[in-house]
Amino acid sequence: MDRSSSCLRLRLIAGTLFLLAVVAVFGGPALAAVPDELQNPGLEMDLAGWKVTGPAGGNALVVQTDTSAEYPVYTGLGIANVYPFTGDKMLRIGTPRWNRSPRV
Repeated sequence: MDRSSSCLRLRLIAGTLFLLAVVAVFGGPALAAVPDELQNPGLEMDLAGWKVTGPAGGNALVVQTDTSAEYPVYTGLGIANVYPFTGDKMLRIGTPRWNRSPRV
């Protein structure tokens, strides 16, 4: 190995260490403030941590299992119950409909 390749290798190592130091000093606190995962994904705390806006904002509710007794349209679809994907609650925007009409 000649002297120029050794010098290049040292420069690369020094540059990498410098970038890591910059990220640790300036990016560390900012990156630590970002949550690692979606907060309240099962809506167990209702809409805490969620921001509901737009035309559907007033029609957004946190509900538990929907049944065909509550929404007869499910009976026509052959569905008895609609369960939350995760947890005990789910977000309902509007009401279930038979067709593809707007849900707002």
